[in-house]
Amino acid sequence: MKKIYHVMNQYNYYMSNIIFNIINIVLVIFLYNFGFFGEQTENIYEILLSFATFSFFTPISIACAIIVLITFITYLKNINENIKKDISIELITYNIIFIPIIIALYFAMYYVWTTFIGSGWFCAFISIFASMFLFNYLYVMHFYKIIDRIFVH
Repeated sequence: MKKIYHVMNQYNYYMSNIIFNIINIVLVIFLYNFGFFGEQTENIYEILLSFATFSFFTPISIACAIIVLITFITYLKNINENIKKDISIELITYNIIFIPIIIALYFAMYYVWTTFIGSGWFCAFISIFASMFLFNYLYVMHFYKIIDRIFVH
């Protein structure tokens, strides 16, 4: 069987995913707060604040965060040399992996949404990941051509 590849700019691929994920998370929080995913049982801002204060603001975690941040900055400086390279994705394997994951995530979200009352926060959480997978799939299949034409590096 002949393998088919899509070749795209690595920088555009990663930046498009980062920008979409930020927009996706903000949109899901907005939709959750207005009751789109069902009854709002938990305040997302309180969940995020309690998670951050419980997990991140200890002296050990702050030291680890500084080390990770320095390592990440060093990694970004090193990756700039390879940023203009193209990446190629083999489509048959990509479709075999991504299509079932997307279907399963949206089915799970629909099932939880229609079955369990008060599961809005869980539906919102599943929606974030389902949208990430769906955008990544659509970008690799179609949108990379448009983005690579607009943003030439």
